[in-house]
Amino acid sequence: MSDLSLADQWTKAQAAFSAPGATAVSPGSGIVTPDLVDLPWNSKPPGHRNFNQAGVIALPAIGAAETSVVSLTVPLGWGGGVVDFLANATNVGGFVDGSGSLIWRVRLNHNQYVKNYDNVLVRLGVPPFPGDTNIVLVSGDFIEWTVTNVSQAGGVSQVMCFFRGWFWPVLG
Repeated sequence: MSDLSLADQWTKAQAAFSAPGATAVSPGSGIVTPDLVDLPWNSKPPGHRNFNQAGVIALPAIGAAETSVVSLTVPLGWGGGVVDFLANATNVGGFVDGSGSLIWRVRLNHNQYVKNYDNVLVRLGVPPFPGDTNIVLVSGDFIEWTVTNVSQAGGVSQVMCFFRGWFWPVLG
């Protein structure tokens, strides 16, 4: 694990991935010039490791506690990670998107919900829902998709959640 702060790791990342012959940080102002920098959370750097993490569980009982469907941890010793696509789905008969009978959430480090993924009431689809997800993680972060069954009867139905992205190496 790096002894550098996240800000220092990002500064080193910016310098390491700047265009050939370009300056990632202006020597006079110290201002980063993003147009000259290929950041490791925007595109896969050399030495990255892809991940595809899917989970399928039986639909939890109505009123059961929030239940983890799939999770992953950024391995210690890596600079960080990015979730660039995610998806959720169910095969529950009679489920209506937006009804509030099922609530999906993306939770970070067991106690913090990811902005815009804290109250998902619809299926985001399979294959992964395209868009500008880019949830940036740091070494040791734990991320999970959860589901809460508010009122959906389902018998032998299932819930699926998926993360896709990459880990980037510590940049030295």
